[in-house]
Amino acid sequence: MESPKIVIVGGVAGGMSCAARARRLDDAAEIVVLERGEHVSFANCGLPYYVGGEITDPSALLVQTPASLRAALNLDVRTRHDVIGLDPEARTVTVRTEDGVDSLGYDALVLAMSTCSTGGFAQYDASFGGFIGPLEYVASFFMILASIPFIRMVQMVRGTPGPMWRDVQIRAYLRWTFYAIAVIVLYRLIWLKADNPLDVIRETVFNVVSTFSGTGYASTDVTQWGHLSFAVLIVVGLIGGCTGSTSCSVKVFRYLVLFQAIKAQLRRMQSPHRVFPLKYDGRPLDHDVVDSVMAFFTLFMLSFGVLIVGLALTGLHPRTALTGAWTAIANIGPVWGPEISANGSIHEFPTSAKWLMILGMYIGRLELLSVFVLLLPRFWRS
Repeated sequence: MESPKIVIVGGVAGGMSCAARARRLDDAAEIVVLERGEHVSFANCGLPYYVGGEITDPSALLVQTPASLRAALNLDVRTRHDVIGLDPEARTVTVRTEDGVDSLGYDALVLAMSTCSTGGFAQYDASFGGFIGPLEYVASFFMILASIPFIRMVQMVRGTPGPMWRDVQIRAYLRWTFYAIAVIVLYRLIWLKADNPLDVIRETVFNVVSTFSGTGYASTDVTQWGHLSFAVLIVVGLIGGCTGSTSCSVKVFRYLVLFQAIKAQLRRMQSPHRVFPLKYDGRPLDHDVVDSVMAFFTLFMLSFGVLIVGLALTGLHPRTALTGAWTAIANIGPVWGPEISANGSIHEFPTSAKWLMILGMYIGRLELLSVFVLLLPRFWRS
């Protein structure tokens, strides 16, 4: 039997982990890794130290080279190879190199992007637009997996799937995702008179899951979906995935606690002399947890509003300022507005707007409280 040929598009952590695993499973397979950049394996976590000047030699960040991977694992690693086309029926990929354009056949193909890390990086300026079709459903499945608590997946792999199916947060996340998809699909089919229902469902599933999880992929221009769809995407982006996952934004858990607090407050207004204990998943909620969630929501909305105003003051269009603040503080990815270039880049933004978005991304990713505590004099005195 002839040895299979495995082509992996993308290097660094995802692609090289896949290549190493494939080699362990099959000593005879021909494994080709195609990487668009100059380096196929480097220490991502060391980049802040290089930017900060603690690491002065960029070569110190390189983990492996094509030569070392060839010697250690017999991998055919090709850098500066940009995959620009895919033909699933012919089982070939079209590759652009410094010498021109060529095609490469395969028996198995792996697209090593950033779905499970909810990073949203793709090989095309059109984001996921280069992979329209069934791959959108595949990517959606893994984005959902990456948005639920990893401890639940570990428990399921160990033979105890019960906690995953009973988890209140997971059930709420899946339920809200379904609601968002249903609203947009019905709106596009009934109100906007979209032509192809299957395409509408596929596009909506992918882009809603991508936004909800904070991955930030886009497979089509969602600004053409109408105002209601745009509003739904903004809302789900401000919710985010579950705690204990790679997703960003506020998180489903905090919204569940918020809803319980609101529900209890409404009950107290009806029956002032009764005691209504706050519960989450059938267990009492500690007041410190509730206070922390309320403080987080207050700071998040205040920071979001201040960031919108700040971006608007730099001269950005109001819609661009809104989505710029939204994508920065919720760590989502896409920005929509007249100043955005054809490939979704913000390179035409004023420098001051970029600095504000950088600040917003840091505040959102570190979940606000750990950043704002640095502003307290008491923290520095202690």
